[in-house]
Amino acid sequence: MFVKGEWSFYTMRFLLGIAEAGFLPGIIYYLSQWFPREQRAKAVSWFMIGIPLSVVFGGPLSGWLLGFDGHWGCAAGSGCTSSKVCPRGCSASSCSDSWTDKPADAKWLAPEQRQWLAERIQAEHVDA
Repeated sequence: MFVKGEWSFYTMRFLLGIAEAGFLPGIIYYLSQWFPREQRAKAVSWFMIGIPLSVVFGGPLSGWLLGFDGHWGCAAGSGCTSSKVCPRGCSASSCSDSWTDKPADAKWLAPEQRQWLAERIQAEHVDA
């Protein structure tokens, strides 16, 4: 939508890179707040497996969506983008109420689960 030529593409891609730069370190930190040391590697690997899966499933899906150029009154690129962005926005807005920074704040865990997990992770951070 904002890209009108070669240099605007480079500019937008650069800005996207800046915006995404802290995402992976942030996720790794977030997972360290939620998973004990024994399960942390498995949690990180489940997160990281999403990268190749997005290529395997996202590429063919994008190609299929680009084939709808002109259908429903949308250009191929905008239809492809909106079909990917809308589900993300809906899931983010519906899940944001239950996201917490630490297990001690998670209302969806039972009190004994919150206490056990918070104490275990706190003990690991003290030992480190």
